[in-house]
Amino acid sequence: QRVIPVSQLPSLISMIQPFITFNLEKRTCSTTAIIRDSACYVFWYLLRCYPSSIYAEPILSCLSSFITLALSDTEINTRRAAAAVLQEIIGRVEVELIPNGIDLINCITYQSVAQLQNMYDLIVVSSIDIPW
Repeated sequence: QRVIPVSQLPSLISMIQPFITFNLEKRTCSTTAIIRDSACYVFWYLLRCYPSSIYAEPILSCLSSFITLALSDTEINTRRAAAAVLQEIIGRVEVELIPNGIDLINCITYQSVAQLQNMYDLIVVSSIDIPW
């Protein structure tokens, strides 16, 4: 269900965007990871509930943050949440806006980001070669 009015989506996206990369040195790692994870799921909800014509431009400005989060976060659940958001973005936004999107989500998948060693050995190296 759409509980947020369409007119408020751009301001909501800009308000939540800083929480994708949220980190406080004085807090515990799990606290900041929970905030990043929650931000991913808010974006995931927006992608699932609203047509892509409404949010395409603001969401694409967050694309590099989700890629970085999926590849480098310390928490497995946050990496998986970012990978899920990437799949939703690439699956719902026009192909012309992200020309190599399919290659990107084939590389950064829910399963592939689960193992940290696998991520650094295979995924980061192969995702560097994909222009986005």
